[in-house]
Amino acid sequence: MTTYSRRPDASRRADYLGPNAQVLSIAAFFLGCVMFFSLISLAFFSVGNLLNMLRQSAPILILAVAMTFVITTGG
Repeated sequence: MTTYSRRPDASRRADYLGPNAQVLSIAAFFLGCVMFFSLISLAFFSVGNLLNMLRQSAPILILAVAMTFVITTGG
């Protein structure tokens, strides 16, 4: 017969990072890229560039919201 012992208490940070490591690594990579490109190019955080990115992502955003609505309502 096997006896089970209690898991040692870990820090709250370790309990949070364990299951969320993949998502947090993607977020850290994204923030790293934003910092890198903002330091390399002076036009990266310009109003014109931000508006251009918003215009380019608008159709995808509209489709994503519509598909989310269809999926959550069941068709």
